[in-house]
Amino acid sequence: MTISQEKEAQILRYHHVEKWPVGTISRQLGVHHDAINRVLSQAGILKAERSQRASLIDDYLPFVLKTLEQYPLLCASRLYAMVKERGYTGGPDHFRHLIAEHRPRKIPEAFQRLKTLQGEQAQQARHATSQHSGTPVTNIHSPTQRMGDALVALRPSQLRTKPCSVKTTSNGWTAIRNAIIASLARY
Repeated sequence: MTISQEKEAQILRYHHVEKWPVGTISRQLGVHHDAINRVLSQAGILKAERSQRASLIDDYLPFVLKTLEQYPLLCASRLYAMVKERGYTGGPDHFRHLIAEHRPRKIPEAFQRLKTLQGEQAQQARHATSQHSGTPVTNIHSPTQRMGDALVALRPSQLRTKPCSVKTTSNGWTAIRNAIIASLARY
């Protein structure tokens, strides 16, 4: 919605001359408060510079800021007790809200997310003993398990001393590859 120049002039007049807050101007002119904020921002008036009502904490704010500078980890309930001793009449919940705006911010710690492709992280193949024959059998529990991990797990030299139920043929790893594919097909 476009605001006419006459309304923009009224908004600026109400803000500068009458010292009205944004909500009052919005209700009086029937214009959304975001549109009022936009007009004031385009006129060069920052949101922090706009008229605000006096707060109960204003008299105690220098003490609070000095204390937070000296003790940045001091909890708001302890600050509230210290300010209450000095005559603050407001409630603890609102005080905690106001302190959160003035508390020094921690510098965020940089981190890098762990990104993996499908199948890059997998469960380890586990060696077990066949229930019927007592010979060691390699169980593959995850269809995303990398083929290389499975081949390493099925090498006959790394299995127990008993003969393995997966046998190699004259062409090397073909039987082991077929055993892996057959075990993955079950899932």
